[in-house]
Amino acid sequence: MKTSPQIRIVRTIAVMLVSSCCSYAEPSVSEYWVQSLEAETNGDYALALELHNKTRSTVGASYVAQLRSGWLCYLNEDYPAALDFYEAAAGQSSGALSPLYGALNCHVAMLNSSKVIRVAKAILEIDEQNYKANLQLAATYYQDGNYALAAAYYRKLNRLYPEDLAVASGLAWSYLEQGEGRQAKPLFELILMISPDYDYAAQGLAACERIARR
Repeated sequence: MKTSPQIRIVRTIAVMLVSSCCSYAEPSVSEYWVQSLEAETNGDYALALELHNKTRSTVGASYVAQLRSGWLCYLNEDYPAALDFYEAAAGQSSGALSPLYGALNCHVAMLNSSKVIRVAKAILEIDEQNYKANLQLAATYYQDGNYALAAAYYRKLNRLYPEDLAVASGLAWSYLEQGEGRQAKPLFELILMISPDYDYAAQGLAACERIARR
């Protein structure tokens, strides 16, 4: 049976319409995700977030989507928005560390030491020996002038990572700020034996020697 010219024309138009729709179809979720990652790699965090928001509008507020939104807001230095996303992600996955790391980074950037301490301690409730949380607590207490508590956290890390020169230096300086040059000096000497160009340790050792001459 022959097809009439009119039917052939309708079919041709239908094929053209379908082809046109396919050509101008919105990118898939995975394509948006890849494009967002590429924009992030190129340092265009605003575009990365814009593309990621298109992913979120399709897949919804999943844990991973919330977590990435928090990260991109953090990169854009929109810390309040980042904290909202990290809090939402934490609520979706109890015990997850990544949202807490993100919140910790935001509070550090905002110079909010009380909240840095609170979040870091929340991390330690999950992972008592967590390097990042212990180190941040040590640094925060040191910056706040609480050298005894700073020394306690640096000492803990020094037992776990005796090869970590930054930790050893932090512990030595915490001792030195408390006037405990005798405890600080061996640490500075060890650091300089391993890394003779470690200027901060050299300054600390010189301070120890000045204290000893008094």
